[in-house]
Amino acid sequence: MDDSGVLAHYIPQYYNPGWEEKERFTKKILGVEETSDDGHHDDIWVTAMMMVTDPEQVRYQQRVDVGLATINGVDISSIDETIELGNKMLEFRAEFTVDAIRKATQKLKALIQLLVLQI
Repeated sequence: MDDSGVLAHYIPQYYNPGWEEKERFTKKILGVEETSDDGHHDDIWVTAMMMVTDPEQVRYQQRVDVGLATINGVDISSIDETIELGNKMLEFRAEFTVDAIRKATQKLKALIQLLVLQI
């Protein structure tokens, strides 16, 4: 924290285990699991979340047109279902991250209170 009173937190849980937790949630709760590896730098998690904002970011129509509307064994041909999946993943990821932020800020508040009591 500087003189402005602004404090930034690094939240490592957004990256790890956040990514793995989202994959676990998708498999265990949503019942969606990659069953193969297409050999491309692509996965259902990133693709479904990107489709929430713009399906053409993942070349959705081009994939459908050439019969490649799957990613590592997961069918993405239903645009509505894939966007719904992406929304559920994003919601989980946001809640997971917010929980980590709350824990980090609560720890800081407790530390500040402890320091104030010692003064």
